[in-house]
Amino acid sequence: MQSRRPITEVVSELRSWQQERGITYEDIAMGAGVDLSSVYRLFGDGEPRKRYGKAVKQVCKFANIHLDSTQAASEVPAVVRDAVLRTWDGSAEHANRLATAITAVGDLIRQAVSSK
Repeated sequence: MQSRRPITEVVSELRSWQQERGITYEDIAMGAGVDLSSVYRLFGDGEPRKRYGKAVKQVCKFANIHLDSTQAASEVPAVVRDAVLRTWDGSAEHANRLATAITAVGDLIRQAVSSK
């Protein structure tokens, strides 16, 4: 079963995506088919979003950012899959520990990105 990721996490990922690509808010608005003002509100440092509105969904679709917390294995970048497979010893215990470690590192990375 899939569940929605926290909106703050999705917005943080959108900001990283935008910065990595160096694209403008105007480019995002045009590509996603939303008003420029919606993009400014989404990426702004003002009041944080509390829900997934139409503009957020359209920008995420344009950015290929998933709103749900689960992804199919085929959607995971090969570099991530390969790193996990190189690290995992094949046991269930090691899988659980590896999953815990990856989750903890992911939380640290999101915190570092959102504090910039």
